[in-house]
Parts: sequence; C-alpha cells; structure tokens
Amino acid sequence: MKNYTRIIISLVLLLSFSHSLMAQEEKGIVTGVVTAEDLEPLIDAIISIRNGQKVEFGTSTDVTGRFSISLPPKEYLLDVSYTGFESKVIEVKVKAGKTVDLGKIILKSGIHTEPIIIQVFVGDKLHKPTILKKEDIDRLPAVYDDPARSVAMQMGVLNNNDQANGISVRGNNPNGVKWYLEGVELPNPNHTPNAGTASDRITSGSGGVNMIKSDFLESTDFYHGSGSPRFGNAIGGILGMNLDRKRHYKTKANFQIGLIGLDGMIKGRIGKDIYYNANVRYSTVGLLTNVVGLDFGGEKINFLDNNISISKGNITVFNINGVSNNVFEAQRDSSNWSVEKDRFDIDFHS
Repeated sequence: MKNYTRIIISLVLLLSFSHSLMAQEEKGIVTGVVTAEDLEPLIDAIISIRNGQKVEFGTSTDVTGRFSISLPPKEYLLDVSYTGFESKVIEVKVKAGKTVDLGKIILKSGIHTEPIIIQVFVGDKLHKPTILKKEDIDRLPAVYDDPARSVAMQMGVLNNNDQANGISVRGNNPNGVKWYLEGVELPNPNHTPNAGTASDRITSGSGGVNMIKSDFLESTDFYHGSGSPRFGNAIGGILGMNLDRKRHYKTKANFQIGLIGLDGMIKGRIGKDIYYNANVRYSTVGLLTNVVGLDFGGEKINFLDNNISISKGNITVFNINGVSNNVFEAQRDSSNWSVEKDRFDIDFHS
C-alpha cells in the first residue's frame, strides 16, 4: 500500500513539474493595428519591444497596419514609431497562452526634434542606418556639402566617378540607390544628372551635385545593408534626408563661396510661432564661364537651386527646386577626338 502511495505522489509531482515547464515555455501573443489619425493604416510602422531600456524584440506592421508577435510572459514597454509621426509608448503584460489585443494604436503627425532613425527588424535583430548629421558632413573633405559624396566613405561604398555623386554599394549600380526626403521617395534630386556618364546620358540616381545642401538638413540616414519591404525597389542603397526643424528664435545667416557654388542661408522666426529655413546657391563654374568667360574644356556647366521650409506647430511646408544645364560643342575635326564625348553636341537642361 505504501508503494502505491509513493507511486501516486511521484506521478503527481512529475505531472506538476511537466506542467510548470510547459507553462514556462509557452508564450503569449500581442497584436494591434497602427493607424494615422484618419484611421489610414501605417505600413511598416516599427514596434520595438523593450524590457526597461533594452530592446529585446521587434516587428513591423503589414499592409493592413496590423502586427502580431509572440513573447515570453513578462511585462514590456512597446515603442510604436513611424516616420513623420509622434511615437507612442504602451505598457503591456504578457501572460502564457494568452493574447493581448491592443486594438487601434493611433499615431499623431508631429515634429521630430532629433534625427529620424528608421529601424528595420530582421528576425529579432535590430538594424540601424548610418546617420550623418550636418556637423559630420562639414568635417569631411571634398564632399561639397553633398550627402551622397559623404556616405561614399562608408564601408562597402564607392564613388564610381569623381565627376558625379553616384555611389556603388557593394558593387551594385548607382541607379539602384533610392533617395528619400522626410520619408517620401524622390526622383533624382541632383543637378546635371548626365555628369560623368558615357556620352553624357542621364542617370536616375546621381548627378554633379545634390540640389539639397547639408545646411538645409538635420541629418541623412544611409542604408547599405538589409532594408524594410517598403524599400523593395532599392537594390543599391537608401539615402533618407531629414529636414532641419530646429527652432531658431534669433535670425541666423551666413554666406560662403566654394568650389561648387556661391550660397547664402538664413534661418529664423516670424512672429511668435512661425519658423523658417531658406537656402539659395549658384554655380561657381557657371559664374566663371558665363560671366567671367573662362574656358573649362569647352564645356559650360551651370546650376541654381533654392530650398525653403516653413513650420508652425506640427505642420511643415517645404519646397525644393533647382535648374541646371550642360552645354558642349563637338570637335568638328575628327583628328581632335580624344574621348567619345568629343563626337557629340550636348545641350542638356534639367
């Protein structure tokens, strides 16, 4: 009888221990839908799962704005973020075998005072871009206030031609690099996009110089590794430029003359709560060829750009525009042809 009692007690203890192990291994699920204020789903919003200050897990939303992630039982902080929107932090307690549905998580559009960091999760690993602030670009030699020329100094990245800012990321064609401003994909934002190419044919991802100066930007995010699905058409790299939204209570202005251009910048405030940032630049080479009359190998290169942003509260309006041209007359005597371009008349405007 005593033996039967011992066997029954042992079985009960064994079953209890097995149930305890299963409970420890069983995870809970956290789900939710991330939307804007108009309830439009936010695709690829980043969900960072923190335990204190340490990011332990992460995921992103799908095309419907929904996310679902399995987590070990514990209390967590969820950081929900999306470019151009205010982040939201949510406390959540995960229980084994239970699902916590957070419902709709509504993010408000807002101003970022710090550089925007686009975070990409692959499995449980967090990938961050290289972030170049304006001060970093100012310290780099021979980059001409150009974000693309600046990132060419990163590992695995090469400037494929000194005449232009095209960059090859791990051997990929520079046309595979995509440009973004405030999260919006841009067409080629460079002057003279035919610069440095065979027969001066235009490209889609580079040019002589970027029409957006570093003075106009707070930071540049550069991916040369894995990226989010929404960057699926970028096979070379991703350049994400972020506007300078610092509030300058006093007017700040400067003027400079450089190899690339003559430019002026002014930042300040109108009234109590309207802030502006403006920049204008004219080509130094254009000045020397068109005004002074100097000869640069028979080629005339000229550009003009101006950028302006105006902010009030959570609303920022910005305008980027530029014009450029490249004029070259072919060598009529074929005995003077030294490069392929000598055979063609070029009259390029953009």
